[in-house]
Amino acid sequence: PQGFAKESPADQILGLKIGNEPSLFARTPARPKTSSPADYVKEATGYIRAFRANPVARKYGFVAPTECCEWRNPRDLGLILKGIGSNLKLVSVHEYPTTTCEKHNVSVAELLSPTHAREFDDLSRELVAVAQQYHLPIALAETNSASCGGMAGVSNAFASAVWGLDYMFNVAQDGYTGINFHFSYRKGGSAYNPIQTFSWKTGQAEHYENVAQPLYYAMYMFARRASGEHFLPAAITTQSNITAFATSACPGCEIHVFVINKDEK
Repeated sequence: PQGFAKESPADQILGLKIGNEPSLFARTPARPKTSSPADYVKEATGYIRAFRANPVARKYGFVAPTECCEWRNPRDLGLILKGIGSNLKLVSVHEYPTTTCEKHNVSVAELLSPTHAREFDDLSRELVAVAQQYHLPIALAETNSASCGGMAGVSNAFASAVWGLDYMFNVAQDGYTGINFHFSYRKGGSAYNPIQTFSWKTGQAEHYENVAQPLYYAMYMFARRASGEHFLPAAITTQSNITAFATSACPGCEIHVFVINKDEK
């Protein structure tokens, strides 16, 4: 802990994650196939006690369960928070609206589907409600357009900018306190990185260039015109796939209105 604290002081760290996507541990020899949320609570409690017993480590907060899969549901999240919630500074979950895992192809229509958005919002509100029951903030700590690196031609196309802006508004309205878009450095690159880094050689010299991708512009717009502001009532009547949002920093401040056209027609 002393060595870690020198590089990352406690006042600069929101919290230390207790494992990452723990339900996936059972898919490896590291845990039995029967591993459950109750087993995770026991392990996490042991780590917390060990940290609390150390004069340096005790200064850090904790974040859990950073769950993505089988346990990302209200029941299992409730069991985990009942067991270790009083020790947490933040609840975190992982979610992607689509996936390219196992060579699944994602289309623009699938990414922008209002059905996907409704399903995401329904589950998100349930998870947020569980965290609020334990008086804890909850963040969407890992997400992007499609898990397993994104879909080329979709995650790095204009559609991802339209999707990303709408997605951030929905995440905020659902009650999440923050959102982290995932970067990936897989072999061959990842389609969903908000900023892509390209490299080339000239003789012995190595050159690098950072290039903003469509999703970056959605993040930039939300950060500049909506992040930290209050939501105002906004609605739009249409049969097309169009959404509307409005925010303002304070009573009497300027109002920012967003109309997002996700319709492919």
